[in-house]
Amino acid sequence: MDMSVKKYFNRTGYAFFLYIAVAMGLQFVLSLIVNWIWPLSMTRMIVVWAVSFIPMYLVAAPLCSLLMKKLPKRELYRSDIRFGQLILLFFMTMCLLICGSIIGTIVSTAISNTSGLYTDSSLDTLMLSTNPLILLLVVVIVGPIVEELLFRRLLIDRLIVFGDKAAIFISAFMFGIMHGNFEQLFYAFGVGLLFGYVYIRSGKLRYSIFLHMAVNFFGGFLSVMLLNGLDIYQLQYYSMAPGIFSQELINSLGRLLLLALYEIAIIGFAIAGLVLLIRMRKRFMLKKGEMNLTVGQALKKMVTTPGMLLYIAACAFMFVLNMWPY
Repeated sequence: MDMSVKKYFNRTGYAFFLYIAVAMGLQFVLSLIVNWIWPLSMTRMIVVWAVSFIPMYLVAAPLCSLLMKKLPKRELYRSDIRFGQLILLFFMTMCLLICGSIIGTIVSTAISNTSGLYTDSSLDTLMLSTNPLILLLVVVIVGPIVEELLFRRLLIDRLIVFGDKAAIFISAFMFGIMHGNFEQLFYAFGVGLLFGYVYIRSGKLRYSIFLHMAVNFFGGFLSVMLLNGLDIYQLQYYSMAPGIFSQELINSLGRLLLLALYEIAIIGFAIAGLVLLIRMRKRFMLKKGEMNLTVGQALKKMVTTPGMLLYIAACAFMFVLNMWPY
């Protein structure tokens, strides 16, 4: 081989550290400039989204891609996935999403209760305050495309040399910690494992993009649309005044019923996905690579190579920033 294992991990770590560092640095500088030119503009959601994601997607991602392309790329075996199979994979993804969300909530609550730190994702508040069209564009369309290009194609095409298990694990781990908060960490890692497997077995990015878009639509966008205009805290406040509460409840009844149906559907998807994961677990095929590594060996390399340590440190810094009380 023309490159050692250490060089692969170092190059990958440095490339994705650059992605985090450039994105955060430009976000900070851009926010200062925007506030200087247009005071109080950061209260506008469209400006917040632009400052957050333009540096990440239009500057940091291309720079990361340029650095990663210096690593030799491997061609994946290509096969088609039928639409029916894609639906089954969607159910499995929803199961991983719900299970990961539950774990993330438990961990976040435990950390918050024991340390007093803020552990919730600020993304939820941002999404609830954003115009639906902007939310649809960024969260359901642009975000999944860019993230799949980075964390599946860019990573797996090069790390497949270590075998399916290592490539899928590294991709999912790096994708999970990139979110920078405990609320999203576990479900991002879980769905990242499945997205990676789908990409490796098909060799076609469109399938993992479809699943990513579907998860973001059902797990994020749709829930925000149903919650918009529904003030749960106001209902709780008026619960002590039966007359006002009854009127508020009637006014919100349609939206509450839709929200209940949505929750039932999501739980149904997750249960179906769990059954499918259990029944089909032996059908998942994982192949060895030219420089095959076990998951344990891959994890050891990730925490002992300078490039990867820089990336992990940058992600840890985001966790601290998101938890730090302002």
